[in-house]
Amino acid sequence: MPFTLEKSSELGRRVHITLDAEQLESRCARRLRKLHRSTRLPGFRKGKAPLHLVRARFGSELRSEETTRLMRENLDQALAEENPDIIGSIRIIEPAPGDVNGPAYTAEYEIYPELDAARLAEVELEKTVPEPASKADLDRMLEELRQRHRRLEEVTRPAGPGDVLEIDLHIPDGAKGAEPGKHRLSVDLAETSDPEQAETRPDAWLHRELLGAHAGAWLKLRPPPETVKRSVILSTPETWSVKVLRVLAPRLPELCSELLPSLGFKETQLEEFRTQLSSNMERKAALTAQKWQWEAMLEALSKVFEFTLPEAALAAEQQLVREARPDGAPNQPGLNEKQVLEIARQRLHRQILLHKLMLHFKLSVSESEVHEAMRKIATDYKDPDAMFQSMAGDETRENYFREQLLAAKLLAAVQRIVRIRGQALDFFTLRAGPPALRETPPEPRIIGA
Repeated sequence: MPFTLEKSSELGRRVHITLDAEQLESRCARRLRKLHRSTRLPGFRKGKAPLHLVRARFGSELRSEETTRLMRENLDQALAEENPDIIGSIRIIEPAPGDVNGPAYTAEYEIYPELDAARLAEVELEKTVPEPASKADLDRMLEELRQRHRRLEEVTRPAGPGDVLEIDLHIPDGAKGAEPGKHRLSVDLAETSDPEQAETRPDAWLHRELLGAHAGAWLKLRPPPETVKRSVILSTPETWSVKVLRVLAPRLPELCSELLPSLGFKETQLEEFRTQLSSNMERKAALTAQKWQWEAMLEALSKVFEFTLPEAALAAEQQLVREARPDGAPNQPGLNEKQVLEIARQRLHRQILLHKLMLHFKLSVSESEVHEAMRKIATDYKDPDAMFQSMAGDETRENYFREQLLAAKLLAAVQRIVRIRGQALDFFTLRAGPPALRETPPEPRIIGA
């Protein structure tokens, strides 16, 4: 099989393939004879139509199929000989007029850039270790659980911090970006432990205006100009009328007599509940710490390893960014091309790093490892066997567990080589997330080795 390999760019490659005309004719003739035996044409019994009529009816389509099939076989053979590390898809260019030997095709693809694994020794990572859940941590989590299971009761007093108000918001005619008329809303005046964060919320001004309001009160509100552009509903500076319908105060459940029974425990099982809660918190903290370390590893590796990005792969990644943000949500309006390019470059750079490191460390995950991880998770459910069976039969879940196990193996492999600094953090600090990650896109998908 004649083929030639051409370097079209630093990472771009072209394979020119010329098909064997005699082999193509032989395969077309064999397919035509087989088709002739099973074809029924008008006026003829099955398999009795003249061969030239069958050829006239199906010959062009048959020849196209055999040409494509033979081209794919030849391309696979050519790539097997070269064994390139291909990123993205292979683009087939329509056949140009061939020479006497047969039709000529061109396949274009890109390869992964090389990565010097020896540079891993230059990387320094911070290893996050979760602290055991303390008594204060457990008390705080119990209070959070009470808050989650609160009940709202109507009160006649003025609205205070933590109350929920049901209001009718009357938007005047001519308001831009909002539908005029009456809108029924629930406004939660929940307090926040971070005053600075509370002040940055778009509805902070509304909370201040509603504090002290009674049921039945009418208020005239005008949003501050600096909050108009950040608010979903309050998108224009007009003065709107608000009627307070009800003031609802939260009532927290009693810990032993109400909360524990609602969670499947007896009133006398507080210590058992605290033990299980502690175990759950420590397990979640361990998983969160691993995510911190994963992101820290990607950030550190990205600073050490620099390489040229494949052009077509980068263009494809840019299109993905335009269509959806990295977290899968609809694209933000106003995302300019410079931002699109920056996000795409970061994601593609990390995907290439992961792929090359997976190959370098020769990492893989067996089916038994996936099932073992599933069984470990299933033990937290009432019927572990049924939960395991439902997970094991779900391809999406199996792929998720496989990716998580690959990520854990890669993290461990990298940590054995690089320099490590340690830090111990409590459950709530871990849950809040590192400040550097709160505004960054989630981790990229893993390209399997």
